Amino acid sequence: MGGYLWVDLLINYNRVVTDYLFKVPAHDTPSSIIPPTFIKTPYHDQLLSDLMLSHAIGDICLVGPKGCGKSLIIDQFASLLNYPIEYFVLYKDLSARELLQQRITNENGDTLWQNTPLVQAAIHGRLLVLDGIHRLNNDTLVSLQRLIQDRELFLPDGTRLLR
Repeated sequence: MGGYLWVDLLINYNRVVTDYLFKVPAHDTPSSIIPPTFIKTPYHDQLLSDLMLSHAIGDICLVGPKGCGKSLIIDQFASLLNYPIEYFVLYKDLSARELLQQRITNENGDTLWQNTPLVQAAIHGRLLVLDGIHRLNNDTLVSLQRLIQDRELFLPDGTRLLR
């Protein structure tokens, strides 16, 4: 993670243009993301502004129906802040343990713990997209509470991630 980026946004609320200057965390080096052609509309400008303001305070959860452009907005958001993105596609039967680490077998037949994209994003300071979070059981979703509130995680292999 790098430093901070000062963002200057002109926001048009009901035909009243307001200039906002605020500081948000950002990476120092440009990300390798090349966003697709992004056609700015007043709606998207407003949404990006709201995301920036929310990000200056804390974590963001962007919810919307399938096909409404969430991925495009997130790609644009990440591009503006030089954030690399880590994607994690979730499924209904995913357990709390599998949300953090998965057991794998190496070529010698030994079992090892492999970090999921969620843990990789936490370690490397990347933007995490939890695609399909609505599919998770409540018990699995609760396992994210410690990460979100305290920025700490106890992993199944015994490793402890600290702020």
